[in-house]
Amino acid sequence: MNSLGERLREARTNKDLTQDDVASRLGVTRSVIARYESNTNDPPSENLKKLAEIYDVSTDWLLGITNVMGSPPQSDDSVYAAHRDDGYDKPLDPETLAYINKAVEEAFKKREEWLKKRNKPNKGK
Repeated sequence: MNSLGERLREARTNKDLTQDDVASRLGVTRSVIARYESNTNDPPSENLKKLAEIYDVSTDWLLGITNVMGSPPQSDDSVYAAHRDDGYDKPLDPETLAYINKAVEEAFKKREEWLKKRNKPNKGK
């Protein structure tokens, strides 16, 4: 897995930005960006968020939590398979999304039923 610094450098170069460009946008010096990219220093959380916005990537990707580089969808009704390691990041079609939503609803119903049974006092004892 790539380090934070390696991912920062990859994201910057994908956007054709120099360390000076990023430093200017972030309000820091070029050497700060160089230290982030060489893993000498970790960016504070606020700078990490700003870097993700500048590079149009997710903080999860920068931190190595997911291998899906792009920003997460802005719509709440879209489901992305961001947890997958194969780079799949396409939105699901409406039929598949409806199927998943129904399966999740059923799972919650079954869990509620199970919790009710588990918490119900046993009168026979």
